[in-house]
Amino acid sequence: MSDQRTALVLGGGGITGIAWEIGVLAGLAEAGVDLSGADLVVGTSAGSVVGA
Repeated sequence: MSDQRTALVLGGGGITGIAWEIGVLAGLAEAGVDLSGADLVVGTSAGSVVGA
């Protein structure tokens, strides 16, 4: 059993940051990266909007 945990950390950037982060997350999902397995989602400013 592993104690390893994962977090999705998102930064700020206003409206542009929101659009950029959504694009990055869509690209990761399209590439097969399972983002739903993150134990924690952390965001600041625009990242908190995307994380929510």
